[in-house]
Amino acid sequence: MPSPQPAIRKRGEEALAALQELPDSKPVDIMKQRLDDAIAALVQMRNELIDARRKGENIGEWLPRTNAILSTIYGTEFPVGGLNVQRIEEARAALHDLIHG
Repeated sequence: MPSPQPAIRKRGEEALAALQELPDSKPVDIMKQRLDDAIAALVQMRNELIDARRKGENIGEWLPRTNAILSTIYGTEFPVGGLNVQRIEEARAALHDLIHG
């Protein structure tokens, strides 16, 4: 699969780092902040992928996979009242596979 620009990959690495900082032992407010950090990095990554595609760059499946990871992460806060750890782990694994292929 084609690899996008290094700056785009860096956004993915930032999101992955935030997801890896979500151990169960932290207070929920810190976990939610790391989740927000991951979402912000992924949204920026998605926007940069859209720009790259518009410029005619071959980004392969990076955009749809990034959108799928974002959807998974958004779903981690449901049901309301806690974080769905399984979905966080799924998103983290999918993002790792996307970045490190």
